[in-house]
Amino acid sequence: MGDSGYLAYGIQPLKVLGIIVVLAVVVVAWVKIFFKAGYRYPIVMALLMLVPIANFVLFCLLAFSKWPIQRQLEMWKKIDGIPRFR
Repeated sequence: MGDSGYLAYGIQPLKVLGIIVVLAVVVVAWVKIFFKAGYRYPIVMALLMLVPIANFVLFCLLAFSKWPIQRQLEMWKKIDGIPRFR
């Protein structure tokens, strides 16, 4: 009789755990990027980065559009300059 269970099909628990850890790190990094850019739902956008077509669209959005944080900075410059905290 041969092996039965996970190892017979090539699914090794350490590989699966490694993939989950790498995906978690990637999603956390994208959340931080979208958060710093000022987007509204950074967790949703980061999870969309795991979807093949959506990740290309979101990447182009980041690269070629004006970020919300940039729009807010321009608004502050038009009004009275950047607010100073004392």
